[in-house]
Amino acid sequence: MKGKQQTRRHCRGIKRKVKKGQSIQVHSHEAAIFSSIAEQNSQVADMAVVQNAVLLITLAIAVQEYNGVPKRTRYALHPPCLDLLIVERMTQRVSKVVPGADHNNILLKSKTFDKIRRKKYLHSCVLEKIIEFYENVLSSDQYIQTYHPDLISTLEKVRNCSYKVKRCEMLYEQANHQSALEIAEADMSAQEVAIFQLQKLNHATERLNHTTIRETAMDELKSLHHYILGRAFRKTNG
Repeated sequence: MKGKQQTRRHCRGIKRKVKKGQSIQVHSHEAAIFSSIAEQNSQVADMAVVQNAVLLITLAIAVQEYNGVPKRTRYALHPPCLDLLIVERMTQRVSKVVPGADHNNILLKSKTFDKIRRKKYLHSCVLEKIIEFYENVLSSDQYIQTYHPDLISTLEKVRNCSYKVKRCEMLYEQANHQSALEIAEADMSAQEVAIFQLQKLNHATERLNHTTIRETAMDELKSLHHYILGRAFRKTNG
């Protein structure tokens, strides 16, 4: 501490002599002190330059990461598993408009079906039965000669683009043995809605030889793509 104070006094004395134009005599120990100070200042300056360089490099990396990934990085885009627009156009061309069919619908209203489509497990199981039902409808003698079989093969593609789950048989058993639900659709849980939809499909399948059932099925065919879309539908092949 005492040495630093002496150095400061020497420096102030030299400054006063410089201002007055007096000659300056520097002793050897003072020269060593000034040399040490100059060296320290030089080191500080060099360190500041290095720190600035590091800061610039860091900023450059951050900007590069913000603007995007390096040019060498490539992301492979998976093709769509099935374009639902194709299904929509095909079903609308094949479907038949039946007045009053909504009063005895086979497929639930879209708002109610939303409870199913949000659950992959339920949507997968119910979608499989919907596909199976329409395969039976379109394969009947009345329609197989009239409509192009491409729609049946398209339904098979829909099946292949659906996630498969292992618990469907249990759900199907519940639908087969459970009595009709006496609950408003709006108050049903997702599981209850799925069972209700399966029961309606079972009922329609058992009466497929009835003209009313077939006509209702063909009328609702035009909106089939709405029921395909959901958690169980695999959008890409990846």
